[in-house]
Amino acid sequence: MKQYDTFNFPKVYRYIALEYVNYKQSLGFKYSYAEQSKVNRMLRFIYAHSKSDPILALQPELVKAYATKNDNESARTLHTRQSHIRQFALFLNLRGISAFVYPKELVKVSKNFVPYIFTKDEMNRIFREADAIKPNKNKFVNTPYIYPAVIRVLYGCGLRVSEALALKCEHVDLDNGILVVMKGKNNVSRLVPVSGSLRQYLSYL
Repeated sequence: MKQYDTFNFPKVYRYIALEYVNYKQSLGFKYSYAEQSKVNRMLRFIYAHSKSDPILALQPELVKAYATKNDNESARTLHTRQSHIRQFALFLNLRGISAFVYPKELVKVSKNFVPYIFTKDEMNRIFREADAIKPNKNKFVNTPYIYPAVIRVLYGCGLRVSEALALKCEHVDLDNGILVVMKGKNNVSRLVPVSGSLRQYLSYL
């Protein structure tokens, strides 16, 4: 499962995209590949619809069009897009490019989140399905080993998906049953214990 750190932005706006990503990272934000892909979506929209000269001199109509709810779109997704276009406009203004800044009051996101708790039977079924994955002949021949292991680490160690995918060999100490999660939530690193059964499973891979 190959991990990418930098999105391959189209050449037409690669320079400004990478400058923006570097700016956000300099402020302490991770701005992972997934976040960069959202930046790409925003810039693709801007370059396709902007009638300004220069293109990045964002006009209110363009910004509001990007920040308008699409059909079947959740409030959380819309909130993210509004935040992205607002933060990008603030960055442009810092660079001396006059861009309309979306208002600070973004769409409200419901905080009444109710987590779904899987039963033991459901988890066992997930493990069985993961164990039944076959090699991908075109790309990844190790999928029968990778996916079952990642799912078990997520379940057994309580990691976020991004944390599990970011693990490197030097972060895994199976002898002592410790994972080192580098720069997790809030950019904080931590040690995570690994159960005996999970250590045994991972040792046989």
